[in-house]
Amino acid sequence: MPFSHHSHSGQFCESHAKNELEEVVRTAVEKKMETFALTEHMPRDQDDFYPEEVAASQTTALLLEIFDAYYKEAKRLQGEYSSSIHILVGLETDWIRPSSQQLIESLLAKHQFDLFVGSVHHVHTVPIDYDQEMYSKARDISGGTDEKLFEDYFDAQLEMLKALKPPIVGHFDLIRLKSDDPDGSFQRWDGVWQKVLRNLYFIVDYGGLVELNSAALRKGMSEPYPKAEICKAFVAKGGRFTLSDDSHGVDQVGFGFDRVLRFVREVGIETMSFLELGNSTRDVRFPGVFIVDVPVAELQNHAFFVAVEASNVSRTSSKVSGTEGHEYQSKNQANLVPDFLTSLATPRHPQHSSKITAAIVLDSTCNIIEHRGSTVNMGVTKKVLKPGNGTDKPKKGDEVTIEYTGNLYDESQSSNDYRGKQFDSSKGRGDFKTAIGVGKVIKGWDEGVTDMSLGEKSILTISGYESPNKFARSAKLLAAMPAIPLSNSALPPI
Repeated sequence: MPFSHHSHSGQFCESHAKNELEEVVRTAVEKKMETFALTEHMPRDQDDFYPEEVAASQTTALLLEIFDAYYKEAKRLQGEYSSSIHILVGLETDWIRPSSQQLIESLLAKHQFDLFVGSVHHVHTVPIDYDQEMYSKARDISGGTDEKLFEDYFDAQLEMLKALKPPIVGHFDLIRLKSDDPDGSFQRWDGVWQKVLRNLYFIVDYGGLVELNSAALRKGMSEPYPKAEICKAFVAKGGRFTLSDDSHGVDQVGFGFDRVLRFVREVGIETMSFLELGNSTRDVRFPGVFIVDVPVAELQNHAFFVAVEASNVSRTSSKVSGTEGHEYQSKNQANLVPDFLTSLATPRHPQHSSKITAAIVLDSTCNIIEHRGSTVNMGVTKKVLKPGNGTDKPKKGDEVTIEYTGNLYDESQSSNDYRGKQFDSSKGRGDFKTAIGVGKVIKGWDEGVTDMSLGEKSILTISGYESPNKFARSAKLLAAMPAIPLSNSALPPI
């Protein structure tokens, strides 16, 4: 069932997270998650403080006090919300220097946790995901290349794996975040790839779970941690995966899970796993915690993915967080009706003087509406209202600008292209810009818009094949938009 095994809050991770811990839990409940792990960062030695911790004059003793307060609050929330969600209480470890292991073992001895996430954020005691300057420092120590630093990272990871055998392995390939090519293949360097395989095989041998961590998506990468090539190698060896959002606030709970689920299917992962509380025990360090496997086909039909796709695929506004890439926020996350339906698409061809416009009808019951037009691709049909020039089409990766109005589907409105009650519109909020054809939006949109030519106005009918039973049968959706030239002429009525 829907789950996440890695999260943080601003209450106990003030330097780079936000929101109270209880707010995070409430958000997980609202988003229909069934299992959610609380895993605040472990305290660190003073030599390993981040700049903001040094500036705040914090001490290891103070961090230990904060962590004890976290554990107490997490256990309270675990009990208080037990009827609504299964809360797991854990921590995320840091593997920095020899003393790290002693500190981790002391925390595990002091508190009865349900799990911990074993992560590596440092190489040669230098943070590799904090900023570019620190990453470059670690790279210089390794010999001045990403290749050498990657090798040292996976060597440090293996030390951590052997010493701790974490039940959850955190962001397996985090090292790529600040590298010169975060989406590049690990197989370009044989030495690095062999160390990747070595670590994966060790995880399989002791029975650990590798998290599919969606944080990589909100930090601008095209795939979650770990990359597809790593996942395929882990699957081939019989490895098991779990889901994590690595959220650092309520707006990141469940972020990108729709894209991760699509990624899971593309990679060929047929089963996902999660930790559950009960009478069985998988690891003697965590009594009453065991692993549950769930088929991906069952997972994707859960009500959680109705809500998470509706909120995360609808990206009507965006913000840029410096080097951290793009984070997307929905304007209307409470609604099950998504506000991602398209209207106008403008490819980056400045010599042209008009836009491609699409009116989209989405039947979310997974049935193509009996509708006019030719089939574009699986689950998408198109009715051309106004032909384009037939030659200039948005290419994969082109940026498109979108304005839309969304209406509830109404069978009685066939003469008006089934437009019923309006539920959303981008008007007044400004155009939404996104790359097309690269998985940033729903697949039907990627397929339909890229099939249109410059100046064309069409109705695209999308069956909802990406997420069967995504909405109730009464919640068929329609978005219809006018053709709008680049000039400032008045908008025609829709």
